[in-house]
Formats: sequence, C-alpha cells, structure tokens
Amino acid sequence: MTGLAHRIWSQCGEELDLFLDQVHALSRQEIGTGGLDCAATAMGRRRSLTSADVSVDVVGFVAHSSGDATSGLGVSVALRFHREASIAQHHWEEAHAWAGAVAGGSWMAAEFIESVETPEGVVFHYSLIEDQIPYYSWMPPESH
Repeated sequence: MTGLAHRIWSQCGEELDLFLDQVHALSRQEIGTGGLDCAATAMGRRRSLTSADVSVDVVGFVAHSSGDATSGLGVSVALRFHREASIAQHHWEEAHAWAGAVAGGSWMAAEFIESVETPEGVVFHYSLIEDQIPYYSWMPPESH
C-alpha cells in the first residue's frame, strides 16, 4: 500500500493538497449544538491507479454524534465499477492507500470502519484520527 500511496501523491498531489485544505476547513466548522449537523467536501472523480474499469471518489466529512455530543472527521473512498465486475475483483488496497494519503496530510492515521457494497461498487469508510495506528498510517514524500 505504501507504493500505491506514493503513486497517489505523485499523480494527484496538487488536487490532494487542495482537498486536504478543504477537509481542514471542515474541521473548523461549528458542528453540533447550534451549528451544522454535518459538512462534506469531495475530490473530483479519479481513474483508478490499479484498474482501468474502476473510478475512485474520495469524500471528506465531519459529522455530529448525538450520543456523546462530539463530532468526528472521516473520509470515504468509493470504488465504482464501469463494467460488470465481481466485488471480489476490486482492489481494496487502493481504497486503503487513498485513505492513508488523506491521513498523511496531518492526521496520524485513517482507521478503517466498514465497507458497504452498492450496485455500482464498494464504499469504504474511515475515521481520521490523531493517535498512531501503524497499519494504515502513511506520510507523503518530503517533496510534497
């Protein structure tokens, strides 16, 4: 996944930088009591780096959790299939690499929460966290 995350930064670094700025802006919104319930931003649809028949949508969001009166940042990575393809054929590591690249902006990690199958593909959900979790942690190259 590290090699794939480096490819993401080398091919999509400028767009990813802009997206990270937008996610940071979301984190400063007043979410919850007296404010918004949630807010989101998205990158433009990208072609998969691992399969010609797949595109990737990346969405950053912040949502209020009414249970404990907190709000949290997250990212969702959707792999959309353009042709008949089995869910088993998708490259889940690309979703993890995208989430890791987003987390590399200034969070310590993107913690995988769940994946949901849709008629068009699979959506992977992650929580952006500040505590180190080695499995999905990745930092962008110094040149970026």
